[in-house]
Order: sequence, then structure tokens, then C-alpha cells
Amino acid sequence: MKALIILLTVLGACMPRQQDKEFFEAFMDAGQRQFARTTLQEFLLTKIVVRDGKKFRLWTAEGHAYLAALNAKFARSKDLVIQKGAQLAISTWMIGRTFWMLDGQPLKAGFFFPDDESMKLFVQDRVDEMIDTSPYIKRSIDATDSTDNVKLKKYQQATLAFRATSTKKGVKTFDADIINLDEVDEHDVENLEFADDRLLHAAEPVRLAASQPSFEDFGINADYLTTNMHAWLIRCACGHWTDLVERFQSDPESIFGAQKTAGTVYVCEKCGRRVNNQKGEFVPRFPTVKRDGVQISQLFRADMKPESVLQKFRNATTSVKLKRFYISIIGVPFSTADERPISQAILDANRGDHRILEHSDSFTYMGADQGDTVHMVFAEPTRDARLRITGLLKCSVLDESLHHRWIESFRVFTGHVDAMPNKNWAVRMAMRYPDNIRIQYFQKKFAERTEAVPGDDDGVQVLQVNRDESLQDTVDAIKNGLFIFPSKSGLSGPDLALVEELELHIKNLIRERKEDENGKPVYQFKKKIANHFGMALNSLRLAYEAEGTPGEAPPPLFG
Repeated sequence: MKALIILLTVLGACMPRQQDKEFFEAFMDAGQRQFARTTLQEFLLTKIVVRDGKKFRLWTAEGHAYLAALNAKFARSKDLVIQKGAQLAISTWMIGRTFWMLDGQPLKAGFFFPDDESMKLFVQDRVDEMIDTSPYIKRSIDATDSTDNVKLKKYQQATLAFRATSTKKGVKTFDADIINLDEVDEHDVENLEFADDRLLHAAEPVRLAASQPSFEDFGINADYLTTNMHAWLIRCACGHWTDLVERFQSDPESIFGAQKTAGTVYVCEKCGRRVNNQKGEFVPRFPTVKRDGVQISQLFRADMKPESVLQKFRNATTSVKLKRFYISIIGVPFSTADERPISQAILDANRGDHRILEHSDSFTYMGADQGDTVHMVFAEPTRDARLRITGLLKCSVLDESLHHRWIESFRVFTGHVDAMPNKNWAVRMAMRYPDNIRIQYFQKKFAERTEAVPGDDDGVQVLQVNRDESLQDTVDAIKNGLFIFPSKSGLSGPDLALVEELELHIKNLIRERKEDENGKPVYQFKKKIANHFGMALNSLRLAYEAEGTPGEAPPPLFG
């Protein structure tokens, strides 16, 4: 390679400078792509310029040993999940890695963001700045003389697209070989599912998801838990390997020690000696799992002093501050009982010994949440005024004959179905079973009314409830033992998957802390999250409380 550069330099000196400058630069770039495209580390070190305070410099992993380790171990990972703290240079690494993968290749790469605003900010602040300050990248972009805007860029033979997942259209309009999902926990969960479909036609698909976590078993954390879960292990002089993140979660102040000259330092849990957070490596907790996952924390930065971390932790005296500390500094999910009121322990404490069925010999109450998919929950009343969940259905909203069969098989005495987004579906259900089913809207004020239907003199029965108030009532009902959840003992396959999805959706009845118009803190139940069975359970409770129990021997239903 060195000989080639010398030869090209000599040739360039012999050429008319003005006439052949562009040719010479293009020839050099082509030579670099052919002969110097070796490792991701070398590409970033020689071709990517980044901001460093008030100046720009070539990319470096100095003080960020975990970045060099990412380059060495995960450069060509086909499916990588990164659960991270804040400001750890991962977005820059993601962009640089994408340019490296596209270099000299006729591939397509997609970047997906929660909304148009965050997409534009990312492109204009991160991507465009990298392009403008990195000569090699800029020449490759400019040489295409093609599209270059916040949604689409041409790079050599490759294409980069930037999309928001706030609408399905934004996700579905681009096929890709590489996708990068940024800030996963902020996306529309259902629309984000379609982002993975962009890779269906790729010969060698590559997926990278990176985000700060928010809640346990949600978003990036749920994704990370399905991987081999690499931890940053630091080797002490005594030979012991220490995991600062795991130790901090178990006993926060155990990772710190004091030295006369160095002050507060990270210490080995075995011998108490000082450990260097730059002397680590990524080690998988589950080596046999093929999906790659990495945990990255502010604890791994050389310039984030242990004393500063300790002070930030001790100053986190409120739940809001503590949440920010764990998510942004440690890089792990954190939630309070106010935010995630239903835990697995609560569900387990209210578990019965029955299994889910496909019919009822008695009668049931039913709730349904709908979108492209319908989620139905059926429950039989017990003699002690509780509701035993006996049926779960998940299917396409288009399969109405199946919906009818289950409603009739479970002998639904009263059911509520979500009115939106497919109002026509909800109205058809209510019209087919006018004595048993009514539709439900979320409105600020409670109301019971009849809604007119064209061509039908009777109309349909409607219930209006406040979303946050009704969900809080359902959470309280779960805690107070109204529902008896099915046993998972002996279950497998689809039945086990349905029960586990039910439990996940109930735990995803998450409340977000916001402020009202007067600046007063308020909690609102999170939207655009996988909680469909939880919403269906809410409708079931409303149906039960609206009608009560008809007694032990109700009249026959549906003939």
C-alpha cells in the first residue's frame, strides 16, 4: 500500500495540477477502497472526523476502550443490540460503521427514528456534520452528484435513507440491507416491528438497535435480554474479573474505594485493589446465544471520574433523579412502583390452577382491544366475586368469523370492544350481539349512550370512560385480587406464549410522569406500547362492573 501511495504521488507531481487534481483524488480514493479497506478501527481512525469540544479531530477510542472493543468484536455483527447510558459516542460509532459497511458496496442502509423532528436533528447535527468535516466521506458524497437531503443520501454506489416510525408509511417505503434503530424506547412499538421487514430481501441483512433503556422488559431492555448479553469485565492484578454494572446494581457503593493519591477509585471486589476501567473486554453471559448484545455504561469512560459518579449517585435523592442516574449514567432500566405498578410478583400471587380454554360451560365477560390485530380476554365469574381468566384470543381484525365463534363458544354475557381505530368492526360486533356487546370510547368524561347507525333504528350501545382513570381502576383491581390468572404449569407452544404475552402486556400498563397545564406533576398511562391484552382486560372489567353478575344460572346465550 505504501509503495502504491508513493507511485501515485510521483505520478501526481508529473500531471498538470489544475487539470488532474480531481482525477488524482478519485484515483487515490479508489485505491484506498481497494487496498486499505481492512478493519472498522482503521476506517474510523483515518477517515472519520468528529467534534471534540470547540475543534474537530480524527475519530479515536482513547479513553473509550469499549469503542475499540466494539470495533474488534462486533464490526461485522449481523444482529447487534446495544443497551447504553447517555453520551457514550455510540451514535457516532453507528454512523461511521455504516459508512464503512457501505464503502465500495452497492448496498442500502436505513436509519429509523421515533419521529420526523428527531430524524431531522440527527441528520443535520450528526450525519451532515460528519460528512462536511470528513474529506473522504464528503468527496464520496459529492462525487455522486445526486440526492443529498435529510431523508436520502447517495454515497458512492450506496444509498442511505432516514425514516421516522411515527407512521407505517414512513417505515414501509424503503428496502434495505442494513438498518439502524436509534433510541428504540421512544418509537411507536407497532410501527417499529415493520422496520425489520425492510431486510426481508437482503442477501446478508445487518441490524443494529441502540438506545438508553427506560423500563424493565420493555424496548431495548427486552431486546437485550434475548441476546448473549456481553458485559464489560475488568481484570484486576489479582486475576479476578469484575463487572462494575452488575456490582453497582447489587451494592452501589461497593465498586468504590479511596486512595491517598488518586482519591475515589473503582476497586476489585476480591482484593480491594484499584482497577482500570480501560483494561476490560466484552464477555458474553450466554455464549451459546447467537444474537449479540452489549451493555455500555458511563462507568467505562476514562474521563468520567469515579468520584463524580459517586457524587451523582449520592445527590440522586428523589425518584426522578434516581431514575435519571440509573438510565443515563449506569445504562440500565429503572422504574418506580408509581410508573410500573404491576409486577410479576403481583401476577404470580393471583395465579390459579386452571388453564386457558377455547370455550366456557358457564358464561363469561369479554374485553377486546383492536387494531390490525384483535386481542380478546374472556373471564368466568367465581362464587367469591372474582374473575377467572379462561380464554385468550389473538388474531387478525379481518377474521370476523373467528371472533364470532369465540364470543359464542365462551357464551359472553357482557362484553366491551374498543371502538377505535376500526370503528366499523366494533359497530358490526355490537350490531351482531346487541344484547351482549357494546362499544367503548376513551373520552374525558364518563357517559352511557346510544349511537345511531345508518340503516338501523336501534343503534348501538356506547360507553365513554376516561382512559387514565379507567386504567388506574384496572390496576387497582389487579392488585386487589379481582382477577385469577391462568396457570403456566405444563403449558407449552402457543398457549404458553399467549399467557406470557398477557402478563407482559399487563406489566406494560406503564405510567409516565408528565406535567399538566399548571406545571403540576401528573401520571398518564403510556400510549403506543405493547399492552393490548392489558387494554382488553380493562374493557372486560368495565363490562363486568357495568352489568354485574346475572347469578349462577343465567339464561342461555346465543341459542
